[in-house]
Amino acid sequence: MQTGEYKFFDVPVEQPVFDELVTSFNGEDYQYIFYNMDSGIYLVYSYNVIEQTIEMPIVCSGYSHFSNGEMVVFRHENEPRKNHTLQVWQTPYVGKDFEVPGDNESALFNIGNKDVVNCIAACRGVGNSLRKAKLSKCLHGHRQRSSKYFRLLFLGLIKKRHLT
Repeated sequence: MQTGEYKFFDVPVEQPVFDELVTSFNGEDYQYIFYNMDSGIYLVYSYNVIEQTIEMPIVCSGYSHFSNGEMVVFRHENEPRKNHTLQVWQTPYVGKDFEVPGDNESALFNIGNKDVVNCIAACRGVGNSLRKAKLSKCLHGHRQRSSKYFRLLFLGLIKKRHLT
């Protein structure tokens, strides 16, 4: 992770290769999907930009995303079976035709959710760095990114006020 932190996950797959990146409509969540060609196992990692956290991966033999945000996972089993476990997850990974519900006239809507998410994530990053008292290049980088997003957010709000 950007903060220098790392996580180890005890997963039964060695040498997976990157298969796909799935992005949520709001820019807050990412799924990194890896595949092992020898075993046929997928590893689905979910990363949240605002929380700057990665979850324990879903280990499966297959998956499918649907335009309504549902993700069906074909769970991996070590032994052959007559019945296989399928799980249905509701995710923020919707199709390209998905329309965001809400007020299309608001200032935050005009700025764009992805920029707002990046601003919040940058602010949290500065706060986390300060809590850890690591005033270093890492903090300087967070400060530069957060000031960029503050400017974008501020300019978007000012432009909106002048237009109305």
